[in-house]
Amino acid sequence: MQNLELISYSNYILLFISAIFLFLNVKKLLSNKRNIVDFIYIVFFIFYILPIFFEEFKGKPNYNLVYFPKFRIVTSDFYTNLIYVTMMIIFQVILYFNFKKKKYRNIISNVTFFKLNRFQNILIHFVIFLPIILFFCSSEQDKLLVYGTNSVKGIVDTDYFNLIVNATNISTLCVGLLVINKNYNLKLFLKYSLILLLNIWLNGKRNIVVLILLIFIYILLNNKTIKLKSKLYISLLITSFLIFFNSFYLENFKNYNNDRSEEFDYALMRIDYGRDDVLKMAIYHEINDQYSPILEYRGQSMLFVITAFIPRDFWPDKPLTYTGYFTSSLINEPPAFQHFGMTTGVFDEFIVNFSLILGFFISVFLIIKVLSITIKLNNIFFNLFTILVISLLLTNDIKSYLVIHMLWIITYILLKKKIIKINNLSYRK
Repeated sequence: MQNLELISYSNYILLFISAIFLFLNVKKLLSNKRNIVDFIYIVFFIFYILPIFFEEFKGKPNYNLVYFPKFRIVTSDFYTNLIYVTMMIIFQVILYFNFKKKKYRNIISNVTFFKLNRFQNILIHFVIFLPIILFFCSSEQDKLLVYGTNSVKGIVDTDYFNLIVNATNISTLCVGLLVINKNYNLKLFLKYSLILLLNIWLNGKRNIVVLILLIFIYILLNNKTIKLKSKLYISLLITSFLIFFNSFYLENFKNYNNDRSEEFDYALMRIDYGRDDVLKMAIYHEINDQYSPILEYRGQSMLFVITAFIPRDFWPDKPLTYTGYFTSSLINEPPAFQHFGMTTGVFDEFIVNFSLILGFFISVFLIIKVLSITIKLNNIFFNLFTILVISLLLTNDIKSYLVIHMLWIITYILLKKKIIKINNLSYRK
């Protein structure tokens, strides 16, 4: 009992400090001094801090109901929780004070819009409609029409399906770019709503719903024709929609338990919308000898990322994905591709690959560096692209969206070298 009380005290410290940073970020979001860091913080808060709030005010989820008793063990360890709290506080402090410097204060609400030439207009609309084109080129159209992940759809060609998933994310990003370029025109956003709904259906994952809502909020907050009070009402409406969609999804597409209950739904929601449990499991394995390491050797899953496009036929002993190792460890099985994959994040992936302290600070440095070069580049399109990339890093393993991460790097090089030109944002003097 004393151990649980100590965990609770440390959680309250984290919640108190996080509430201060949340207030500061929301205050900036509602002002004309916001930048992309404020949007990223909201994503971080939802997946890493909000679960702790639920844990203290609703209770720890019953992980046994969703067949992951190991999460119960790692989340009940005091030292694991203490390290988690410390890391989350350090990250928030670094994120806030690093970008409080004057050189990072670019204002995303002041945009110099650009006119698309005919080729650019055709190209961007091709990308927007690419998921639909890929759908009609698929030999598994009947399966793609089923809503859900590839396992729910029963997809055989998973590589082609992953191409469609990446295309839906890029398509959504391009819709956001067009709307932003039209002075944050919400009517135009609604005109593309059918395309966005098709992207949601083909993608089959809830993170694209979150992405679309995040882009919508980005557009809403920067729209100068809508009053602040109306923006707040619309934001509440969006939150209500997200809650409704989550309930609908659980009821219709994740009903694998015949004895559904509120307790079961709560545990499932915590796993789906929290990354605290996977990060705590990574920490626990680093500081305890009770379980063997998640990876067989340091950097093993990063080796897979580097060699992702080398066929396994040419390298039979090629490492598994990080998800494969993590999920196997979670269910206490030898490393192998399981019939499902636990969703992870950048913090735990780097900790497992590079050790507790080094891995954490490498992941923090990566996020800070990506934000820094984006703000310095100060580009309307690249800002939106970075919000997508960092959101994916915080909520997924690197391999799952490797193509998008590579496209981000290529786009940065092309914009930096001025090989392609998309009008930059203007600084406020």
